[in-house]
Amino acid sequence: AEPFTRYAMLERGEADIIMGITGPLLEKIKASDKLTTVSTRYSGTSIISFNRGTNPEFKDRRVRLAIAHAIDRQAIADTILGGVCEPATHIFTPGTFGYEESIKPVPYDPAKAKQLLSEAGIAPGHEVDFTTHTQSFGSQPNAPMVLEAIAGYLEAVGLKPKRLPRETGAWLSEMRAGKQRGIFYGPSSVPDDGGSLLRSWYGYQAWCGEPCNFGIKEYDQITDAQAVETDVNKREQMLQDWAKMERERFEIMPLYWCSTPFGITRSITGWSPGLLSAYHQNLQSVVFEK
Repeated sequence: AEPFTRYAMLERGEADIIMGITGPLLEKIKASDKLTTVSTRYSGTSIISFNRGTNPEFKDRRVRLAIAHAIDRQAIADTILGGVCEPATHIFTPGTFGYEESIKPVPYDPAKAKQLLSEAGIAPGHEVDFTTHTQSFGSQPNAPMVLEAIAGYLEAVGLKPKRLPRETGAWLSEMRAGKQRGIFYGPSSVPDDGGSLLRSWYGYQAWCGEPCNFGIKEYDQITDAQAVETDVNKREQMLQDWAKMERERFEIMPLYWCSTPFGITRSITGWSPGLLSAYHQNLQSVVFEK
């Protein structure tokens, strides 16, 4: 389970493939003449969401947008995530069915964040619940450090995040019961279909309970309609139209699109892991040097 142990096994030749490596260890693999890396693109997508029940201020779009402007996601990607993830413009990745390329990212702009909070009547020092995760999923590497960095950015614009740390079992239990408080994050590890992401995170069928059910009639109608649409082009257009609608409403903040790097020995001369999921490893295609 410990990344350095996996790296040491790869370096000694005790393992031919390892996964879940980021940051300095990933750079050591890239710099080695005995090792190299391959990646599966867009294997994870993640969001920041808001419980309007525990924190009614999140009903105001200006507050949600302010939080997005407050966070320098590119800086976190470059440092904590070691180039494995990139800031998302939407929960749909560029590889997701239904992706809409016209949607632009919310820029890092702390001055704008402070302005929006002030307009929404949020005074400096305002406390917000922040449910954090003490472990990571593959779809969001280094989650504890990422979430702590986000908390720091919120503090910088005058908010006071009340950290509520949860280990994975407790985090999953709260999410399934819809009891996660305040600001919380959600990672998806197989972001291949926009309809699945829409159903899972945005409406009456959402797995994360009441905090993810915004009661938006149009969202629920599209969720049901796209699920039974057999014309591929029509279904794709429905999802793209919804993506643009969500960008305007901004019910959820897009966080990251992440890839999953694998460290491999140079005795492997051929292997292409699948797109859109670290689980689609295509290990039957691995070719060893003769």
